[in-house]
Amino acid sequence: MFANNFTVITFIVCLVLTLTQTFAEEYLFGGFLMQSFGSWFKIPVIAIILQSVLFILAHQQYDAVGLVAVFAAAFVYGIVTQYTKGLEASSAMHFANNYSIIFASALTLETLEIAPSVMDVVITIALLLITMAIIIFMDYRFNWFGLKK
Repeated sequence: MFANNFTVITFIVCLVLTLTQTFAEEYLFGGFLMQSFGSWFKIPVIAIILQSVLFILAHQQYDAVGLVAVFAAAFVYGIVTQYTKGLEASSAMHFANNYSIIFASALTLETLEIAPSVMDVVITIALLLITMAIIIFMDYRFNWFGLKK
């Protein structure tokens, strides 16, 4: 069996801290920085790339392979932010990603890795792309973000 160190307090602390951390990061990188870069360069993909580069600079605890995953996540969050014209969906994606890792670690199902394997990165990128595709499909099908007139 697993050596379970999970408690209700752990759940609440992880929930509050992860919510605060991910929404703050999305507000700073996907909101403030991406909008600033977008207003300077007028080309959304440049703004997305620049905020992604700054995002990896804020996550230097990872090795080179881990930074690829961090860049991919920031890039996908940036695309979702640009597509939806808001931070809600990217913040939710970011929260779900980080909380699932912390939750699994708290249950000792996995350890927090600062040196993930290449396969971990491939899986992470695939899950990000699937999530992004679902968001875009749901908006297309049900006009989730009110972008269609």
